[in-house]
Amino acid sequence: MHAIASRPLLGWFLFVCAAFAAADGGPRSVVATLAQTGEVWCQPAFAVFCSNIHVSCSGPSDIKTFAFKLRASGARGWIEPAADSSGIGALYDNGRAEWDALDGSVIVWPQHGQGHIKLLADGRYSFRHYSEHAATMSHGQCR
Repeated sequence: MHAIASRPLLGWFLFVCAAFAAADGGPRSVVATLAQTGEVWCQPAFAVFCSNIHVSCSGPSDIKTFAFKLRASGARGWIEPAADSSGIGALYDNGRAEWDALDGSVIVWPQHGQGHIKLLADGRYSFRHYSEHAATMSHGQCR
């Protein structure tokens, strides 16, 4: 049980080490930037959440996407939306972060409810949101 509880912190620690190792001028992943600075800025690719995204948005929803600042520190993660008429951003207040050193990603989970935001090392993100009516998703790029 103790090993499971410490896994997110170990992953975060490894990312911080990688971020400082990249400080010599080499390229640094967006996840390492998040670990070092505590924030990255994310921009969605589409104007609305979709029921299915592969190459394009098939099955658009009426939920508007929004740009947001993704913040994470240790096992805590949250988002700060630029403008969010849907209220989805508030679900991530006091959320949690899970850092995965094996695939170089971080997942931020809302405190209550379902869904998540997964950020990959190259800056691509996927944002899954589950409402009472449907499962939707968005994706985009963080810097």
